[in-house]
Amino acid sequence: MTNRTRWNWSIAAMWLVLPALALRYWQVWDRLPISIASHFNAAGRPNGWMTREGSVLFVICISAFIAALGTLILTRLRKPEPAWFAIVGFFYVILGVIFYGNESVLAYNLYRQPVNVAPIVFAVLLAVGALTAMVLFTRRGHQLPAGTVLAEEVHSGRGWLVLFALPLIIELLVVTRLPNSPTRIAMIASALVLGTLAVFMWDGFHYIFTDSGIEIRMMGFRLRSISKQSIRDYQVDSWSALGGYGIRGIGDRKAYVFGKRGVRITTSDGEVFLGHSQPQQLIRDLDVMKGSAV
Repeated sequence: MTNRTRWNWSIAAMWLVLPALALRYWQVWDRLPISIASHFNAAGRPNGWMTREGSVLFVICISAFIAALGTLILTRLRKPEPAWFAIVGFFYVILGVIFYGNESVLAYNLYRQPVNVAPIVFAVLLAVGALTAMVLFTRRGHQLPAGTVLAEEVHSGRGWLVLFALPLIIELLVVTRLPNSPTRIAMIASALVLGTLAVFMWDGFHYIFTDSGIEIRMMGFRLRSISKQSIRDYQVDSWSALGGYGIRGIGDRKAYVFGKRGVRITTSDGEVFLGHSQPQQLIRDLDVMKGSAV
């Protein structure tokens, strides 16, 4: 079986979660109350209810959305590599978390078994961590030889920090009210992740232009190297909000962006979009770099 065949089967298998969820509801339908507890706070206490019909429709719709999103993203990869299976695994973890959460909801309504949200939080954090590692440590390009630094530009995401500040404050408030438990540990871990992301966004992307090429860094960590010889073309371009922000893209297309403007660089092995509020400055730096002697 080729990599492409395994890839296609792994994508198609995500959709099996839908009949699995429908089967679970069918097995216990007659024993479920008409109105079931469907939402729980961090302590595992119910604070939201819906009908049986609404519950099954909700969980199937959200699972279908995740499976469709995964299919859309994964089928766009033209050359699947072994590392990209981590992305497939990420979607499987998310769908597994939904299935586990639904099982916990059914168990509570059928047998009054307590709902433990800690495994859900830990599973999501581990999946995000694995996916982040895959994004950071694959397709970074070779380390550029030491050369003269021609310019350094910074593209910060400080304008987005308010989106992290509010959930971070809420999580910290929740943590202070929870007893010592796995749930509290999970919430602390989640708050640490949000805090780390906020620090990275504050520092932003650093574009270091040398006579050998461009290095993209964040907090001193090398995210990507683009050799001078591999650059085929570059031009000012816009970035759609639908593409998301931060480190975006998989395969041969990558973006480092917090805004809607930047420069799109075409290389011998793909495209790289560098976000910046003054893209013309990046163009000037690229012109200087391309005109420099190595």
